[in-house]
Amino acid sequence: MKYVMLLSFSMAVMFVFIASSSFIFQDLYGLTPFVYSLYFAVNAFALAMGNVLSARFSTPEKAIKAGVSGLLSMGILTAWMLLANPGFIYAAVPMLLLLFSAGLTFPSSATLAIECERTYAGSASAVLGTMNFILGGLVTPLVGLGNILWSTAVVILICITLVTLLAISIFKKR
Repeated sequence: MKYVMLLSFSMAVMFVFIASSSFIFQDLYGLTPFVYSLYFAVNAFALAMGNVLSARFSTPEKAIKAGVSGLLSMGILTAWMLLANPGFIYAAVPMLLLLFSAGLTFPSSATLAIECERTYAGSASAVLGTMNFILGGLVTPLVGLGNILWSTAVVILICITLVTLLAISIFKKR
């Protein structure tokens, strides 16, 4: 279940981006809808590249460790840039790298979660998918509470803290 939660909180970071980025980058940083759509597409590509590159690691555990390290460092930097509000590029680049890092964790944590319950792989897959969207549904409205920069930063920090604690608890036994 720890791999399921690790994946779900990593995916929650993606849902935070989806829920808040249009407000942050269009309303606060003044991007036009077209330029924002390009930025969104680049972020989607970064997430997909994280997924693809996770297969290049020698083990799924190494991909998860790299992804969690990136989530932690880029999550802290993203939150800091959102709170400091220095401008578009300073918030956009860490957020892009944050999504790339999340992408590194997705396939490997899903693989290991289902591997833990190989006998009931179908049920494990259903739980995995359900938890991802339940958590995504829970974090999405939280970014709209109060100042969007603050609420987005706080929700990202909570998610990456939980991802990091889960990774520590998973890998300390090995």
